Amino acid sequence: MTGEVRNYIASHKYLAPRQIYQNLIQMTNGLDFEKDEAHVVTRQQVYNFWLSLTKGDWQRDADDFKSTQLLVAEQDGYELVHGLQEPGISLAFLTPCFTDSQKFNRAKMTEIFIDSTFGTNRHAFELYCVLAEYDLVSLPL
Repeated sequence: MTGEVRNYIASHKYLAPRQIYQNLIQMTNGLDFEKDEAHVVTRQQVYNFWLSLTKGDWQRDADDFKSTQLLVAEQDGYELVHGLQEPGISLAFLTPCFTDSQKFNRAKMTEIFIDSTFGTNRHAFELYCVLAEYDLVSLPL
């Protein structure tokens, strides 16, 4: 990430990271930045740099849960389910399959199942995902 891109993020740190990223891409199309400066920047890089600016030096493990909640809440169509969450233990959210009934017809969901992993993150927690078969494609719920 170039210094110019970092300066842009720092001067717009009160915007959502998604908006900053979209602005950077639009600015490259308008030639405010060199094409290769912002097109090689990913959403995750923008988010990580933005988070370091807005949180300062913080203990990463203590704020990972809050950071994840913010990232999920920022996504269009995703909704956090607060009653099912335990900070640092579990995170629950709905995907657009449940929140957008106009786009996803639940009657077309022929099968719902759970998939899991074992000990894949640094805390050795398991990851569970509820999936549905929708028009012969597995989608996370």
